[in-house]
Amino acid sequence: MFETLLHFFFKLSRALLDCLSIVFGLLNPSKVRRLPPISDSILLRSSVELSRKIKSGELRSEQVVKAYCKRIEQVQPFINAVVDSRFEKALEEAREVDRKIAEILSGKVDEELLLSKPLLGLPFTCKDSIAIKDMNFDAGSLLLKGNKATNNATVINNLCKSGGIPVALTNVPELVLWWDSDNRIYGRGNNPYDLSRITGGSSGGEAALIAACGSLVGVGSDIGGSIRLPSMCCGVFGHRTTPGVIPIEGMYPPPCDGWLPYLSFGPLCRYAVDIIPMLKAMAGPEVERLNLDKKVDLSKLKIYYMLNDGGNPLNSPVSEEIQLSMKQAVKYFENKYKVEIIKLDLKEMRDAFLFWIYAMKSGDYYTLSSELNLRKNEINPLLELIKSIFNLSRFTRPLLLLACLEKFSPSPDSKFAKSLMRKLDNLKLKLLKILGSDGVFFYPTLPIPAVKHKTTIFSGLNCGYTMIFNVLSFPATHCPMGLGKENVPIGFQVASSPFNDRLTIAVACELERAFGGWVSPSF
Repeated sequence: MFETLLHFFFKLSRALLDCLSIVFGLLNPSKVRRLPPISDSILLRSSVELSRKIKSGELRSEQVVKAYCKRIEQVQPFINAVVDSRFEKALEEAREVDRKIAEILSGKVDEELLLSKPLLGLPFTCKDSIAIKDMNFDAGSLLLKGNKATNNATVINNLCKSGGIPVALTNVPELVLWWDSDNRIYGRGNNPYDLSRITGGSSGGEAALIAACGSLVGVGSDIGGSIRLPSMCCGVFGHRTTPGVIPIEGMYPPPCDGWLPYLSFGPLCRYAVDIIPMLKAMAGPEVERLNLDKKVDLSKLKIYYMLNDGGNPLNSPVSEEIQLSMKQAVKYFENKYKVEIIKLDLKEMRDAFLFWIYAMKSGDYYTLSSELNLRKNEINPLLELIKSIFNLSRFTRPLLLLACLEKFSPSPDSKFAKSLMRKLDNLKLKLLKILGSDGVFFYPTLPIPAVKHKTTIFSGLNCGYTMIFNVLSFPATHCPMGLGKENVPIGFQVASSPFNDRLTIAVACELERAFGGWVSPSF
């Protein structure tokens, strides 16, 4: 009886939150089809194709970098995605690449090693929480405003060694800890498909810029969905790599040891074919652990799927169009490859948000109340929340709400928490057995498309859809499946057991061929 009443109360709360979201949305009318048209065909080519053309001398790196710099200037006033840039330095580096390639092609020097670099002469961007020397390094925190990186993060060094050229840093939420890229330094990023909607977070600036053709490929981090959530909102591919493969040194906030099983870096791309070259460049030698060059026979995959999270009454119901996109994908693989399709019913998935909260409290963690204060004395999140109502707080309101939730939740040593983590361990063992080395899992990335600005607090628990694969330490790829009825992107994620990233990427490439993948926001 008590459980029935509690379930009813939660459903009623969800309905109330949905009503509030609708009201706030009506106060912020849609702004679709606002971006300038794409006039340079360079912007519509994959990194694989551009790399081949640069190495053959058919295109110059300078042309490519210049095209992207120009596009950034065109779209930035609309989407507010870029927080720092290095256009002149990037063009100098591009001209140096062109000079070396010209010497090789003329036979003056023999540098085949140079031509083997996967990103030679290609521009890339990175979120403002991963260090690029001499550029802003503030993670959207007002307390870090003016801070500059003194060195490159290891992943940036790896990309540069692979021939990549950093062009710009992109917008993030405060301390990269929310799913709307808004902060007190640079303001809010806008979705390129509808400027009244969020970009997602925390790699929201990356996803928005890539979707708007202002960036070719980008670097993201993911501890709760920070690559996949914005990829869903902005209609691009985003891959959360198996943790431990791509080096994570040089990010802010620096990860606690207890977070390492859940955190990973990964690429965001318009084209699925670009995921593997980016992974190889980002990871360095550790990429061998993924066997990315081993061919995937799609006909031998087993496909498991769930259309919802098992029934959390506080989460938004999964939209019909997202469910339909998943059913179409399942039917496609069933018809073309005759693969085994199994629908799962894992009720434990509905506890994803709680699993994540307590996973983040493991080991040597910092409370969010101290994280907001740069790991010094804890702030009083409730007091700051009250101050924020009068615009007197230095911190963003969603993060203060999250800090309050953390502060007043049961201790990690409580019976409740220990029982919850045992439940997570059992779920992981169950899924590892189900997926094995040949299984992939289709699952919603979010239950609904990108929401309107200032409404994310009404649907924050929806992030549990991505968080579940963080706490399981599984890799996952978000796959765009076109635009929904409101002309904003829809899609879903594909997960696998650890170190089987190549399976989810192969599925992403096939879905792109079958359903089209990214759709331009410029009409």
